Amino acid sequence: MKMFFITYAGGNAKFFQCLFPYIHDLECIAIDYSGHGNRHNEKLNETLPEMITDIADKINEQIILGEPYALLGYSMGSIVVYEIAAQRLLKQPPVHIFVCAHYAPSISSIHVKYSELSDMDLVKSLASFGGINEQFISDKRFWPFFLRIVRNDYKLLESYEFENLKKLLDIDVSVLYSDQDTPFQYIEPWKYITKKTVEFKEYPGTHFFLKENAEHIALYILNKI
Repeated sequence: MKMFFITYAGGNAKFFQCLFPYIHDLECIAIDYSGHGNRHNEKLNETLPEMITDIADKINEQIILGEPYALLGYSMGSIVVYEIAAQRLLKQPPVHIFVCAHYAPSISSIHVKYSELSDMDLVKSLASFGGINEQFISDKRFWPFFLRIVRNDYKLLESYEFENLKKLLDIDVSVLYSDQDTPFQYIEPWKYITKKTVEFKEYPGTHFFLKENAEHIALYILNKI
């Protein structure tokens, strides 16, 4: 069974590698956004709909009709995965969706326009999420390329129309979160995105709690699908 992984704003497919040693029974496929990671030579997406369609196309290339698969989105990837499923962009629906580390799509997560921050303020904000090490913060040689990608991703996410949900799924959903990262009151409305079951699973840690709980999350995924 295949499982597709979609990453956070500014992230790349390597983020999910910590899970893969614990998921031997699945064919794990982490997909980079255009202009990220293994696709760094490609043009960055100019709009969120373009990004959503691009990721859907990459998934469709690897879906085999009649064979089950699952999706996992992390942070911004949760919104991308939800929209892909809600817009019925895939040639067959997944058997399960995992969304992680993001507000429900009916609640805006945009409290700061990260795309408009100065370089220093943007780096400090990213560091507060727990995703940047001290060496990167102190060595500005890496900033121009990385921050260009981060700004673009946040610009796309900031354009998202967070609103009352009108696109109900017909798929089982698991919502993974850390209350330290996102209070449950902003997570709970995920339960309204589908006609089927929604299960919430809390983990300790920062915004990047997946790395801190990789083995436990991998076992949870296997148990669900």
